[in-house]
Amino acid sequence: MRIALVAQGSRGDVQPFVALARALAMRGADVELAAPENFAPFVMSAGVRFVALPGDVQALMQSERGRRVLARGDRLTWAREMWSFLEPRWDGIADRVDELAERADAMIVHALSVPFALAAIDLARMPFGIGLMIPAGAPTRAYPSPMIASRSLGPLNAATHLAAERAMWALHADRVDARRRRAGLSALRRDGYAEARRARVPVLHAWDDALLPHPSDLPPHVLSTGEWTLDVSLDPPLDHALDAWIDEGDAPVYVGFGSLPMVDPRKTLAMVERVTARLGVRALIAAGWTASSLHTDAPHVRISGEVDHAYVLPRCRAAVHHGGAGTVHATLRAGLPSVIASVYADQPFWGRRIEAMELGATFPVQRLDARRLERALEIALRHDVRARALAVGTRMRDDGADVAARFVVEKLAHVTH
Repeated sequence: MRIALVAQGSRGDVQPFVALARALAMRGADVELAAPENFAPFVMSAGVRFVALPGDVQALMQSERGRRVLARGDRLTWAREMWSFLEPRWDGIADRVDELAERADAMIVHALSVPFALAAIDLARMPFGIGLMIPAGAPTRAYPSPMIASRSLGPLNAATHLAAERAMWALHADRVDARRRRAGLSALRRDGYAEARRARVPVLHAWDDALLPHPSDLPPHVLSTGEWTLDVSLDPPLDHALDAWIDEGDAPVYVGFGSLPMVDPRKTLAMVERVTARLGVRALIAAGWTASSLHTDAPHVRISGEVDHAYVLPRCRAAVHHGGAGTVHATLRAGLPSVIASVYADQPFWGRRIEAMELGATFPVQRLDARRLERALEIALRHDVRARALAVGTRMRDDGADVAARFVVEKLAHVTH
């Protein structure tokens, strides 16, 4: 059975599909994963066959211009920036997805990849599914689309999902229609996301019900699988010096610098040094690609590059990060409260969710300052907040990728719509 997977975006979008690919392979499937070209080493290190899609979103996000746009916290401006990046690469991405579809018996795609898939396949013939890493793409009254709002809008919640889908599809519609005509495929009668719903295309919710319960008003073809977690670590091994530093004192606060669009990382580092010193806690700063440009003389602060979340987070006491779905799950799985300095997309939604569950605090990254960070950490470091985070962590499942793989192999790949 040949199964094609397509994922676009950042590592938080691609890594769950790597987990799904490995779970599918364990069930005997022949799997290919298409993802942005910069993820080739990461995907192939997991033993997954890789197809490169044009473009490197990570490079855009890490560029000076990208960091400045993200730091503004303006969703519309960032959406325009992303479309300017994607538009000249559109046909190249569609070509790769088309080639992948020709070799596949079934296809599962990230929500962002739906237009490229529908430019290439006939829903009546190709078993097809959509994997959602964030709660957008299945209209519900339970919560709004994170692309539009982070707080509930009550009776308008379902409408926000439809509005977000239509806005997304409007960018792709002409190109999808043109490619379908050239391929001899029938025209879509409505926007692609609505067409997929009409065809009852399976939608797999890849987050944990302990964090966000599965809404009762969703149809049967929308399934909750749990988070798609990797069964192996693909991060660099923990160095011995960092290992010793963690062990030599109280559990530190984890600060995910690498995921925050810092216009001035040194200034932010100095702020973290002051705040954690006042609170009497140590700080482990995972600075990612900015680590080489940072230095600290503060004995209570340690700077590292990329770290293995599964190994490091359980040895920490709280986490400061951007609030992406993968990091929110990883911190809760480790039983940690969070301080979420949200940037864009679904991050404000997850921040509000963490706050509503009394598992930490949140604010937009553009409001990050010493006073706000200190107040948020005071909340996250409370014993009752830690106890709640530990309780949620014990309820989280670790077999989400296998649940999704079992559905694909046993049901999806054997049916047509």
